Amino acid sequence: MSRHGKGTPVQDQAKGQADASLERRLVELAWTDPAFAELLRKDPRRALANVGVQVSPDVKIDVRQQRATRFIS
Repeated sequence: MSRHGKGTPVQDQAKGQADASLERRLVELAWTDPAFAELLRKDPRRALANVGVQVSPDVKIDVRQQRATRFIS
């Protein structure tokens, strides 16, 4: 990492791919596991911990649920 906290373009791309992969995994779990979906809505920090993701207490988690009749941008 550089002293400004940014990675190299390759590191940034790898992080973006990892983020997208995690997002896909969470969406798939929420779609296929009603108990996980409910936990994600009620206690997202605990739901993330259940899949091995630790989130700092000072990070705000914003969970958005998309439905076929609603588009979230």
